[in-house]
Amino acid sequence: MKSLFSHFLRLITLLVLVAAGTFILLSFSPVDPIRAYIGNDLLHVPPEQYARIAARWGLDQPLWERFGHWFWRLLQGDMGYSMLFNAPVASVIRGTFCNVIRAAGRRLAIVWFPGRGIGFSGRTFSQPLAG
Repeated sequence: MKSLFSHFLRLITLLVLVAAGTFILLSFSPVDPIRAYIGNDLLHVPPEQYARIAARWGLDQPLWERFGHWFWRLLQGDMGYSMLFNAPVASVIRGTFCNVIRAAGRRLAIVWFPGRGIGFSGRTFSQPLAG
């Protein structure tokens, strides 16, 4: 039981470190998220609007505070909203996850049944061919 708890604790620590590392690396990305969102219309956006968008998205806060808010929402099950898919991130992952599991099941069935047959026949006919 102690070993199971220590493995679980190491898993949680690893997941938190990966999440923090990914968050930090993405925050140092050369792409400005507001410029990516607005696109070519950046010349038509007044600086006040740019500042309002940054405040609404929390980009005016320190990095550790943004990570804390993001991680707290993640623990509550809120993964945010995907601007690329125009949908909640959880629903995007759910749809993709179902397709991945379905495809993996098909591949497993394609490989598993012939593999079992070949294995059983190899065990049954393990005698070398008489020459």
